[in-house]
Amino acid sequence: TTTKVYDGNTTSTAIPAITLGTLKSLDVANFTESYTSSSTGTGLTMVPTGTVNDGNSGLNYAVTFTNSTNGAITAKALTVTGLSATGKTYDGTTTASLTGTIALNGIVSPDVVSDSGAAVGTFTSANIGTNSVTVSGITLTGADAGNYTVTQPTLSATITALGITVTASSTQAKVYGTSDPVFTYSNSPALIGGDTFSGSLTRLGGTDVGAYAIGQGSLSASTNYTITFVPNNFTITAKPITVTASSTQSKIY
Repeated sequence: TTTKVYDGNTTSTAIPAITLGTLKSLDVANFTESYTSSSTGTGLTMVPTGTVNDGNSGLNYAVTFTNSTNGAITAKALTVTGLSATGKTYDGTTTASLTGTIALNGIVSPDVVSDSGAAVGTFTSANIGTNSVTVSGITLTGADAGNYTVTQPTLSATITALGITVTASSTQAKVYGTSDPVFTYSNSPALIGGDTFSGSLTRLGGTDVGAYAIGQGSLSASTNYTITFVPNNFTITAKPITVTASSTQSKIY
């Protein structure tokens, strides 16, 4: 019984065992075995051959060779080079773009093997940073493809933060002495998918009538974004009051 990884030939490192009879002292068995096929598979036929080194060209022994059907050849794993993953700006997905040309390494000459099917790249995380990119979709074709497997490569690439501009609304105001409103804003581009802002804008300055800047305050998004904030003024207007003179006032001339 013997197993080997496919190497394109029928040789075997296994040594056949003598199952009946014994050698005389100083005589040495010189037996080898080989596969009848170099292709991968199980239950392969192993054929023993050879002689005994007995000083008489092996003629002192009558050798009966018995084949075995316990041979196996496993597929050879090929590695892939030539591909690179391309970095991108955060978009909320794990889709990765690949560039380059696939090179299969480890093919035994003169076997005919090539790759078929498009390679697909996938980031292990949609978040920013240098992330691993797994590759799938590389399959083998060709007359000898059945003797091989292919190990899909693992690459890496960087996802960078998406820049967004947040602009405070320009028409916000209140009357002196009342509470500040919730300051509104617009942003471009929109946040990705279900991403949301946290925190809020804040007014900078005093409480008297006048114009005051609206600042970014605690408004933020996840680390997948960089925010450029555009301020605007918030106006506090005078509170109107009515002054009425008393109607019953008089004096003597």
